[in-house]
Amino acid sequence: MVTLDDKVLDFSSEPLPPRSEFLLDKTRDFFRWWLKRSSHVNLEMPGETSELISNPKSAVLFASSHKSLWETVGIPYAIDKTNDDVPYVVMGSNLVKGVGFLMHRLGVVYVERGKDTRFRTPLILKAKLNYLLANNQKVLIFPEGTRSKTGMIDEFKRTFAASALEVSKHADTYIVPVNTDYSDLNFRAESALIKSSAPYTFKLLHARHWIRHMEDIYITFGMPTKVIPTMSDKELAAEIREQCKRLVKILPINIVSEAATREMTYESRIDPKNLNHRILQVRDELSSHKEQFRGFDDKTIPQVLMRLSGIPILKDLEHVYRLYSGYINHYLPSEWHRDIGEEKRIMAGMKPNK
Repeated sequence: MVTLDDKVLDFSSEPLPPRSEFLLDKTRDFFRWWLKRSSHVNLEMPGETSELISNPKSAVLFASSHKSLWETVGIPYAIDKTNDDVPYVVMGSNLVKGVGFLMHRLGVVYVERGKDTRFRTPLILKAKLNYLLANNQKVLIFPEGTRSKTGMIDEFKRTFAASALEVSKHADTYIVPVNTDYSDLNFRAESALIKSSAPYTFKLLHARHWIRHMEDIYITFGMPTKVIPTMSDKELAAEIREQCKRLVKILPINIVSEAATREMTYESRIDPKNLNHRILQVRDELSSHKEQFRGFDDKTIPQVLMRLSGIPILKDLEHVYRLYSGYINHYLPSEWHRDIGEEKRIMAGMKPNK
């Protein structure tokens, strides 16, 4: 039993079903096989983080930005590849329907969604996180609460931070920021190729899209943050969000998408010469962040960036360009910063506020 905030929690009565090691091993083998053949995963992890998660006695929360449902599989695979240990994964109960019990047995921690659950869900999730962290488990959570609709990393909900702070009063607790970047347009069919205010809910038939067109994927882990009990949950959540933003990689598809977004903002049609000029402009503006460039450098010419991006320039894909340019918006000069609220309106097909 563990005491948290003067309350005795009896962990002999588990709030989560125990994992099935047999199912976990078989699933792990399948995803190792599948991910090796369907994509090229580039993993970046500091030595301190690798050492921490290899320690079976460490309580670690992996707090990740959320761009795609792929991350619920890909990030655990990366952690497992590093230290042969699959973390628990927090996921919305609406995402994978019909196989809830099986997913529970694999270590998925479901959270309820909907207006009727918005008050009790944080309390239930916090209890589950407290249980796992107090028992030195690794947990992957997406504090934005849903996949990004604008590309920009939204505000982090505080439940994960509140839990980490509570457990840290009695044991060392760490939070590791994580970010994933994608180089290929076609892979984004689950959420980018539709003009909708909400991403698709995953169905098993959608898995066939995951086997194709994934190309390079970059999973970046940051340095671990040791949780200090005197911090506020708001302060801690904001700090981890900023750390996730600093992990974002800049890819050719982001450069070209930002250039296309600017061209469509000021011109009724896309002129190839103007587009090349804007690509060069964006590349040069981002040169102070060239340590985040992947797949190109600060001398790569616009024509090569276009080819590397693999993205067609079509007026109908403006919402896709806005999404991919949104990923790197925080790196751009302040005059190009876009408001998250306005972007959500645009991505939902609504007119922006004047």
